[in-house]
Amino acid sequence: MMINKINLLNIPESNQTIILNDYLEKINEQTVILQERRDKIFLEKTEKSQINMDTKLANVMKDLANIIISKSKINSKKSSLNYNINDKRKYRIIETYQRITDQGIYLKCWDELFKKNDYLEKSWNLDLIKILLKEQDLLKVKDLEQHIKQYEIINKFYKQLELLSKIYFEGSNFISSNKVKKFVFELLEHLTETFICYNIEMLLRNLLMKYFVDTSVSSYLENTADQFTDINDKINYLLDSKNVIRDKSLKEILYEDLPQEFVRNSVDLFENYEDKQLFESKSIKEILNDLFNLLTVGEVISIPSNSQFMQILNRDLTDYFDLFIQKLINNWLVVIQNTFKFSINQYRINTCILELVKP
Repeated sequence: MMINKINLLNIPESNQTIILNDYLEKINEQTVILQERRDKIFLEKTEKSQINMDTKLANVMKDLANIIISKSKINSKKSSLNYNINDKRKYRIIETYQRITDQGIYLKCWDELFKKNDYLEKSWNLDLIKILLKEQDLLKVKDLEQHIKQYEIINKFYKQLELLSKIYFEGSNFISSNKVKKFVFELLEHLTETFICYNIEMLLRNLLMKYFVDTSVSSYLENTADQFTDINDKINYLLDSKNVIRDKSLKEILYEDLPQEFVRNSVDLFENYEDKQLFESKSIKEILNDLFNLLTVGEVISIPSNSQFMQILNRDLTDYFDLFIQKLINNWLVVIQNTFKFSINQYRINTCILELVKP
């Protein structure tokens, strides 16, 4: 959501920082456990060698945690947090939201928006809810005739929504000749990119982090800050470098290609009749397996195709996302359609009310 004082929300700089912060929390939790063990042993005055070992280990972990968070703040890419709400007129609706290029930041902003009523009241993202609340207040007054001009303004808003809604339901069945259906398709793509593809990336990053930690020479607790940074660099290489199969990086495919694939294989929205006839459906599992298998073809760093890690990705992770991706996209479409239906009905209801209260 676009608000003037976005910098006051204390949003992390990037997805990378969010991931590092998650690991930092785990390290801090482990530090507390070790400190408790150390204190207990110290009080009992037994196993003095163990005391020294645990104390040293706890101190190393605290130092590591401080280094990790410092490096993440320095190295993480800077996202476009200086967005000005006045710029919204320069862009189409979805393009406006796409200007925040980091999905993690996007979701964090929405989360913070709903926590702060003063921001929520100033936001232009929830106009329909605001209109409904205003309408509700007007209907509570005893003499609606005195507020009829306000009610007429509200009804003009619904009239515009009704016209757009009718285009969706009564216009062409295909995107190329129905501007509202085209918007709906792009909106579904945007939602898929933001909520589904982002979470695929975050899960993949976490699993890769665990894979490289487990396969490194040192144990997890003995990893130095440099080793941790090296692992993060390997993950970025796997996600950001172009591969030999497709002239795109895995991350580009995830955010540029997969949203459309997921939507096209979930709902009945097509460019034109020819597109509908030639379309070959794919399962969510097939789409994800094709994506994950790109990890095995890196020129410098790659994951063995027969490794347990790849088995987990192509079996457990794909099964997990297969449970809900199509259902979620379908539910989004149902919500959009119901909003259109509501707009049509509400305009008709308000028109009747205005006719009844007019002198």
